Amino acid sequence: MKTKQKVFYLLVELLIQRNNKNVQQFASADSPSPLRGFGEPLSSSVIGNNNIGEKMTHKEKLNKMFDELSKKGINKNIFAPPIYRLLWKIGIEIPPPLFSSFMSIFLFSGIFFGLLWGLLMWILLWRPENLPIAIAVIGSAMAGVLFGLSIAAILRRKAKKYNLPLWKDYGKD
Repeated sequence: MKTKQKVFYLLVELLIQRNNKNVQQFASADSPSPLRGFGEPLSSSVIGNNNIGEKMTHKEKLNKMFDELSKKGINKNIFAPPIYRLLWKIGIEIPPPLFSSFMSIFLFSGIFFGLLWGLLMWILLWRPENLPIAIAVIGSAMAGVLFGLSIAAILRRKAKKYNLPLWKDYGKD
């Protein structure tokens, strides 16, 4: 991993720990979590703690996913991108992108990218050029739609390649 990425992950983790009391409970030492250290290797004993017939919790599904997909050789940044790991760490139970529907991937990535890209373009380029806000909003929306469609198509193709179910059906083996 590159040094810049390590520094970024360290800063994000420090900010989360400082500002969110739920993180200590979620990543406590007595409860193994794939989110501690952003995806450090897990033992297979984490998966086997579910009684037959019981519904797996989100955290148990994440543990199982990290273990299974790492064994398949899939890059963790594909099945658990940094923004998703950040959301999981602060307690938001969003399904991983490879286990999400086309529409939810499209909406999440399109809105996130459109807002971020539009804000950066406004600050760096459009505002100094006095571009009308309506054109900036339309441009940001178009960029978000194109990015969202592209990412959703790529991730659903990968999910099909690895025969992955939707998150609601995952762990019902």
